[in-house]
Formats: sequence, C-alpha cells, structure tokens
Amino acid sequence: AGVAAVVLTNHRVGGLAVDQHTTTLPLKKGLSSSAAVCVLVARAFNRCYGLKLSTRGEMEYAYQGEIATPSSCGRMDQACAFGSQPTLLTYDGDRLEVEAIAVAKPIRLMIVDLGQEKDTPLMLRSLQRSFPGPPTDDVGRNVHAWLGEANRRRVDAALAALRAGDAAALGAFMDAAMADFDRLAAPECPAQFAAPTLHAVLADPTLRRLCHGGKGVGCGGEGSAQLVCKSEAARAEALAYVSESLGMWCCGIDVGGSRGVTRAVIPAAGYHGALFPASHVTPSPLWPVVDDRDGLVKPAILLTIEELVDRAGVEEVVVVVQRGDVGSYERALMRTPLDEANEHRLNEKAAAYAARARRLGERVALVVQDRQEGLG
Repeated sequence: AGVAAVVLTNHRVGGLAVDQHTTTLPLKKGLSSSAAVCVLVARAFNRCYGLKLSTRGEMEYAYQGEIATPSSCGRMDQACAFGSQPTLLTYDGDRLEVEAIAVAKPIRLMIVDLGQEKDTPLMLRSLQRSFPGPPTDDVGRNVHAWLGEANRRRVDAALAALRAGDAAALGAFMDAAMADFDRLAAPECPAQFAAPTLHAVLADPTLRRLCHGGKGVGCGGEGSAQLVCKSEAARAEALAYVSESLGMWCCGIDVGGSRGVTRAVIPAAGYHGALFPASHVTPSPLWPVVDDRDGLVKPAILLTIEELVDRAGVEEVVVVVQRGDVGSYERALMRTPLDEANEHRLNEKAAAYAARARRLGERVALVVQDRQEGLG
C-alpha cells in the first residue's frame, strides 16, 4: 500500500491487482522479504503503466513506500531489485552509487532459517540510538567504531574475496565480521543480539567441517544464518544435515562463476535528419534528459551506460560514433576537464556526478564509423 501511494502521488495511474502466488523467501528472517514485495509492486506499476523508471527508480519508490508504513527497513534492502547480481551499494547522505560485482569463480552459499522470533524494529532502534552522534557512552562509541572505518576495511576485504571467487577468504571474513559484531554491536541490545541459536549453528562441528565460515544475516539476531560452503558436494551434505538433523529450513545460493555479457555495443553514429537542425548541433544520443532518480539533467546516452555498468555488470561499453562527434562524447564522459571557473559553479550533487561520469567513462570505448550503412 505504501508503494502504491508513492506511485499515485507521482504519476497519473489507476490501480493494480498483484497475485503473489509463489515466494521463496522466509518472512521476518532478515532476508529483506518485505523489501522484495515493495520492489515487486514498484516494478509491476512500472511495467503495467510504462512509467519508464530505471532499476534505481524502482528501488527509490520501494524504499519510500516501505518507510511510509510501520515496517522498518534500510536502503540496502532494495538491492534485491538487481536480482542475483552481486551488487555494491555506497551511500553518502542521500546519494547512492551502485556497482555490479563480477565474481571470478562460483561461491556456494547456504542460507539457514533459524526458526526463531526476532524484533527487527527494536534492533534497528538500538543500533541507531547513538546516531548521528556524538555517542555519549562506551556502548555507543563501539557501535560508531563498528560502522566507521573498521566497516570500510571489512567491506574492502569482502569485495576482494568476492571478485577473486575466493570462498575460503570470504568464509574467514564472515567469521571475523561476526566476531566484530558480537564484540562491538551486540551490547546495544543483548536480548536480541545474544542469538544463541545463530551461534550454535555457526559453531556446529559438522557445519564447521563442511563450511569455510559464516555469520548472521541483516542487522543480526535470530533470523537467518549464511555460510560459505567448501564445495558443491559439501553444500549438499550440509543442506541435508541442517534439514534432517537440525530440523531447520535451508537453501543453497550460487554467487558468480558465470561471465555472462561483459561487453555492450551502442550504435550512435546515425544522423537524424528528421531532428534537424537540433541534431546538427548536438548528436541526439547526447540530448538532455531529466533523471528522475536524482533530478540531474544528463545526456541521454549516459542513462543507458549507467544501466549497463551498474545493473548488468558490463565491463566495457563500445559506443560507435561519427568522427565529427568524438569531441562531444569526450565531453559527455568528462574526459575533457571542466574549466576551473565553470567547475566552481557546480552544486554538490552535480560535482559528485561529474566524478561518477568520469568513472563511467573509464568503461567506455569510442569507435569511429566513417560510413553509416545501417545495422543490417
């Protein structure tokens, strides 16, 4: 209902009947099941009414819709909009950057529903007690330390392990991250974070033999556990053990290992006579479009490049252009430095996007086509 209200506030649409006949996520277990439903509703409106929302636009509507209800969620929860693609979300205030992560070799994960109750709103309120700060006691200062520079180091270590497809390193990282949580964050709400069932599963001798390591999911507590299995055969044995001996629901998830599409080609060398004389001044792929996600006016082709790099994980984007248009595309990709006087005129949001456009430009190769003979 919250998502529907957000959509109806921003668009002239009718209603929508959603029949969610199948779900594979346990509810209230820290696996972002409510966020998944919100993204589902936002995507249904988007596709049924042709709202032309990007994936990040769907994420934003899902988030705004969920926080309009009593449900507690964070912005990371909506990352399910990107599907099974491993994704890094980086936040700086309200600014969000999304980066698809390519995983070199498959990593075999196991998710375990601990079968217990947890109070997510209470846990989130406890962790947020000392923010924005400064904290007034040692417990709050420890939470700040846990979510500060130490967290950045943990994320960097996890990214390196993921990109390399190093299951052993990722499992060791999860063990270390769980220990850090118990030491620095758990004292904020011992009743929820003590989590005896979670710790019993993570310390189970059979699972330690079959897995490299593991940790809790989400903000912690007795929701779910995630473990990195040593091999496909080890995971099969672990799944059977958890189901039959521990009596808990569990499932396996594979992360990475498939290269998929790594290069995309955008043909942009055509000359649009029907749009003359505007197309004679500026190539139509560079015409300005308002991005409803951040309100910035961007060259249209940059929206496509963002989706390819951020959502699809494409490593190289080849843009085919006319020789005379190369300079225009170089400027759009921020390869031509801004004049110092103009740079000072940019507001904070625009300056941040200039840096992002330069990073996107590193993934783009411009190829000149001297004769335009169509795509056939």
